Amino acid sequence: MPGEMNTDVSGCYCCRQLFPQGLPDEFTLVITLLLKKQTTKENWYLFQVTDRQGYPQRHLLSPPQLFLGINSKERSLEFQAKGQDEEFIKAVFAGKGISSLFDLKWHKMALSVQSQVVSVHVDCSYILSKPLPPRQRLVSEGNAFIGLDAVRGAPVSVSHGGIMRMTWGKPTFLKL
Repeated sequence: MPGEMNTDVSGCYCCRQLFPQGLPDEFTLVITLLLKKQTTKENWYLFQVTDRQGYPQRHLLSPPQLFLGINSKERSLEFQAKGQDEEFIKAVFAGKGISSLFDLKWHKMALSVQSQVVSVHVDCSYILSKPLPPRQRLVSEGNAFIGLDAVRGAPVSVSHGGIMRMTWGKPTFLKL
């Protein structure tokens, strides 16, 4: 199940292309990223998974099944997924460890999603874990978006700050 993408990975990918065995319920994303001046003023998605309805460009047809987003105004990370009862569950991470992502330098960030908890590490340092209520299984007939501007629906390019490398695998497989 481990996978990796290098260089400018921003864009839209078929989930089956990224996850040939289907989307796992538990996983870790390790992202090497640079937030430049322009991207530190915008909200964008580091990673987002939609179902087969997805959404074209700016008009949302179906909310994402799961996303990890950056809220630049709040200087926070937000993980959100569909809960068992169709409501969305979320965990917001803020504070000194997360705000360091906005210092215009390269960082390595890891998000570990397990059955009942989501955890964040930045630059090999544990930041925080938050409890997660039960989630729906992820449908693999959709798309995965990496580095997507939350307002314009356009990919965030590395030249404007973005993701240079993304790795994913089982929560216990990846090491920072």
